[in-house]
Amino acid sequence: MGTFNKSAVNDFIKWASKKGVNLPKEPEKVYELPKLNLKLKEIDKLPSEIGSLHNLTELDLSMNKLSKLPKEIENLTNLKVLNLSRNLFKIFPDELAFLRSLEELEMESNQMESLSSKIGKLKNLKKLNLYYNQLKTLPEEIGMLVHLKELNLSANNLEKVPSAVCNLVDLEKLNLWSNKLTELPPEMAYLEKLEELNIWSNKISDIPDAIKKLPKLKDLDIAVNHSKLNQKLIEAVLKDDVKLVKELIAHGADVNYKWMAYGDTDFTTALFEAKGVDMIKLLLSHNADVHAKREKKGSASILVWESDNAGTGKHETFLTMKHSLEVTKYLKTLKF
Repeated sequence: MGTFNKSAVNDFIKWASKKGVNLPKEPEKVYELPKLNLKLKEIDKLPSEIGSLHNLTELDLSMNKLSKLPKEIENLTNLKVLNLSRNLFKIFPDELAFLRSLEELEMESNQMESLSSKIGKLKNLKKLNLYYNQLKTLPEEIGMLVHLKELNLSANNLEKVPSAVCNLVDLEKLNLWSNKLTELPPEMAYLEKLEELNIWSNKISDIPDAIKKLPKLKDLDIAVNHSKLNQKLIEAVLKDDVKLVKELIAHGADVNYKWMAYGDTDFTTALFEAKGVDMIKLLLSHNADVHAKREKKGSASILVWESDNAGTGKHETFLTMKHSLEVTKYLKTLKF
């Protein structure tokens, strides 16, 4: 634990104020902060004084313009959760190797082509998210993260998974979709705690039987299962994940797939679940059917002798649904 540097904390408070971050005026209180949210602040350079906040356990720097970190971030030895998603990192910041307490590292949607071997120093990591980067290879040191439970490597350019992955014996979720993999290392059969393995949108034609028979593996999700692919499209729309929706459509997902008996309706489609204008534009550009008609079912009754989920005789389409003001304004500009 570092000592309290009042001058450095004061300087950080002044910097934060210029960025529109509301912090206590008293440096002692700022020094004691366990969590700090600097998300969406147009930050392209983090001040060295960040290293004076020794009590931080969670730091959110997502959706900024960072491409590197100050060396002083090494002083945040109590940090457990760090979010660097949606920044401009082209290389893995080696300074992170000193954050030995780190349990969750989010680096989604950056521009990294490779991962430093120093990643292996973060031996307490339980969750590592590297979704949507440009990774071509993984260092063997990835196998040193023996406490990892979740590893997301989706939407990269990986051609191979290193055999060292067999050391990740606590791994429960492994996402490898949308890479350039042609095979899975047979050593993955040692991952006996693995529950989810997503490998769709690769070039894998065969999966070793030993992996298929992993005792806790619930769902080996691959692109050849079109129903699951189409359902993933609807789930991605629900999360307003435009990038993933584009990927799924590119790999054959049907924007007009009807997921039957969904919720309190006869079915749903991707368009029925779209809430944002960008998502709606994307789906309409792929000929999503705005006229698909479904009957709403009645809400379940408290009285057991009354029929639950009975047909109401009322129908709706995407156009007749209630929408946000922004979406309503957009739909009025269209002609159907």
